[in-house]
Amino acid sequence: MKTMNRRDALLGLLTLPTLGGLGACALFSAGPFTDFHVSANGSDDSGDGSSERPWRQIAHALQTIPAVVMSARILVGAGDYAGGLRIRRGIVIQGTGPEQVRLRAPAPSEPVVDIQGPGLSVRLEGVLLDGQNNRNGGLMARNAGLRLLGVHVLQPLSCGIWVEDCPLFSLEACRVSTGDLYPVWTDLGLNLVRSQGNVTGFVGGDRIDHVINIIGGAVVIDGAQITGSPIWWADGIRIQSAADVTVRRSSIVRPPGGEVPPDGRVHNTPYAGVEVAASRHGGRQVVLEDVRIAGFDVGVGVNLEGNAIRLRRVSVDSARESCVRVIHPVGERAPVIDLGRVGDPGGNRFGQDAPYALYHQAAFDVSAHGNDWGVAEADVESRIHDRLDDPRLGRVLR
Repeated sequence: MKTMNRRDALLGLLTLPTLGGLGACALFSAGPFTDFHVSANGSDDSGDGSSERPWRQIAHALQTIPAVVMSARILVGAGDYAGGLRIRRGIVIQGTGPEQVRLRAPAPSEPVVDIQGPGLSVRLEGVLLDGQNNRNGGLMARNAGLRLLGVHVLQPLSCGIWVEDCPLFSLEACRVSTGDLYPVWTDLGLNLVRSQGNVTGFVGGDRIDHVINIIGGAVVIDGAQITGSPIWWADGIRIQSAADVTVRRSSIVRPPGGEVPPDGRVHNTPYAGVEVAASRHGGRQVVLEDVRIAGFDVGVGVNLEGNAIRLRRVSVDSARESCVRVIHPVGERAPVIDLGRVGDPGGNRFGQDAPYALYHQAAFDVSAHGNDWGVAEADVESRIHDRLDDPRLGRVLR
């Protein structure tokens, strides 16, 4: 299977070769499907999966539906159900909504839903996955086509939704939250590893260390609402290695009154609204458009080698140290830092409450034309740290 670029991920079904089992079309199509029914009032002993005689558990339905049924859909009625689902076939599982359908983690070491390919196409819709503070969280998907619609993951300990080596995924109107029953922190909300796809309308963040974590792949995030945790080491979106990432029309806000580092110092990455730390990897791009960031030590922390980052109409407020901070990359390949160019203004707004609008610590130049620096023109240089402060550094071109 060829490697997909960001455009391929957006087009999805037009470029992805047919997946085994259910087929890629089932990720987005409205059918037709062969329906089977599961109900809280059903029976795995006497039921046959019909609407009149539904089964009791989803796991039983997965085991019982014949493999020759290529377009199977499990319709799940309101109620509580056992999790620990091991999905190894193409399937659609459709609940009546996360407020009505709850799947519970079966054991401390098992995710509520475990999906593994290769070549599967799985769609999960309208359910709540209750991790009950278990170690492996809500959902793990590897090497499969995946679509989640209106899925809420509650009380995961390690990770809410883990997507790894998936050729195509789509997460729509999903949510990860820690709940109120356990005084713990979740490590990762979404963990997207070497996968291609879209995250639309995601909500999450409170008591989550890294709300969205990206390692490679191609990801488009649109309309996310992220509430950063008050602990000092937490960030909003963390890009750990080279990836094509676009974040649009999203809000990444950390409530006021958060903890400061115990040593009293202010850190940049990885404690930023958006952390881009892709050193020693080249040829990829991160784009932020129409994004609001507030309340972090640093709005956007950049540590790149040979990569590119582009900011357009990004607003940063209430940053403790700087709105944007660029630190020196480990390697020698200078990245492209584009905060606005001549003829293509950035339109970014750097709130005046941060000591620095742009704290530049590297030897290459940064393009930053057409931005609102939060102060009068005569005072802009006081909010920029660059070659005028240290001759070893590059310039901020504005």
